[in-house]
Amino acid sequence: MVKLAPLENSYVNLSGKRYDSEFINLVQIHHDAIRFDERTLFLNDREKKQLNAQPLAVNHNGVYVLEQEGVLGIVCDLPISEYQQQHVKNHELVLPDTIQGMLSNYRGYNAEAAPVLLMADAEIALQQFVDQHQPKAVYKAQASQALYYDGDAAATLLKMFEATDHLYVGDGHHRLYSTALSGFKQNVLAYVVCFKDIKILPIHRQLTRISESRFQTSLQFIQRKFNVEALVDYDEPANIPGTVVMYRGPHAWRIHLIKLDADGFWNNDIYRLNTQIIQQAFRIFDDQRYINYLSDQQLHHRHTNKDAVFFQVSPVSKESFVASAAENNILPPKSTWMWPKAPSMFIMSRYQ
Repeated sequence: MVKLAPLENSYVNLSGKRYDSEFINLVQIHHDAIRFDERTLFLNDREKKQLNAQPLAVNHNGVYVLEQEGVLGIVCDLPISEYQQQHVKNHELVLPDTIQGMLSNYRGYNAEAAPVLLMADAEIALQQFVDQHQPKAVYKAQASQALYYDGDAAATLLKMFEATDHLYVGDGHHRLYSTALSGFKQNVLAYVVCFKDIKILPIHRQLTRISESRFQTSLQFIQRKFNVEALVDYDEPANIPGTVVMYRGPHAWRIHLIKLDADGFWNNDIYRLNTQIIQQAFRIFDDQRYINYLSDQQLHHRHTNKDAVFFQVSPVSKESFVASAAENNILPPKSTWMWPKAPSMFIMSRYQ
């Protein structure tokens, strides 16, 4: 049984602007207003001024139903004890450097600006609840709409999820792990969606700054070690699990990854791409300097970069995801992209 909690102190951005889920995770709120200052280095002065001027609505002890393109989920607090007791299942590795940075940032800010994505593998009648309960307030940000409930209505919303045995993490592995280590942050801002409404999308790879001579050396290695097919008509190559499609300029190859005599972690396509191709063939071990992660749309525009190599991967099926989670398999970072995610800087929660 999973226990969720109302948001003790929450804020809604009334500017109407919608920011990508990856934009900002933490924010400083002072006297019920956004207050980014000189300590925030990833925003320029113009961006800080614009964000600091955006008005906020203030709510206490409530829950939001967030609607995005017809998909409903709730925004609430997840007590970190639920994560520590393994009522929330991870599926991706966390990186130590990222965890250290987050732990430091938790002290420098006082509010969360983007919920983690959690998925409930159960039928939750959120649309029926919305039809039967009048929200206390309604907030809109372009394609997103948040319905705010407090009191008995909020309690009813949270109770609807109590029969769920566990939740899956769709996005926010590092934030959950670092909160569990923090010792002072007791909750995580969460967006909880039914698994049936989730789309699992692939995360493609781009290798940067690959000279022609280096590429030819890597290609020869790949052609010696792997079953490789040169593709002629590759505008929309089929997704075939166990393979990746490699692009270089106007050329494309399908590479059949080597199957290992091991469990699901070692035979995951992303793990095999990382270890068999990116590390062995291209000798790239520093992913932050040489690897970019791309959506389907970004991969479609790959022809604009002539010094790069692109890898198209297949999405993980829902059946494979559930089976992997049931076996407690942990996948490599950036294995899956779950949709929908809650926007950043729309619903915020103060934790100190």
